[in-house]
Amino acid sequence: MATTQIVRCPNCGCLAQRDFIAQSEVSASVARKCSADSFIIRTTCHQCDYLMTQCPRSNTVLEAHAPGVSSLLLQGRHQASVTDPAPSLLQPSRRTI
Repeated sequence: MATTQIVRCPNCGCLAQRDFIAQSEVSASVARKCSADSFIIRTTCHQCDYLMTQCPRSNTVLEAHAPGVSSLLLQGRHQASVTDPAPSLLQPSRRTI
């Protein structure tokens, strides 16, 4: 029997669903990657199509899909600075009519 929690989506912030499901209910290729004995955690968001399946024992991500997240950022090949926004974003626009 699956247990369900309502959580915030880490991708878009909307309400998402976290299911604790039996390993027998997932594909064999996903279940083989997890060392846990009984269940796997799957988080889904129907607003942005986010998906993450992970092993509860090792916190290993077994499968994931997060639209809008660049694979370059996830691999560490591209560095984006959130603390230093573009100067034009910091200064108010000064338009004259």
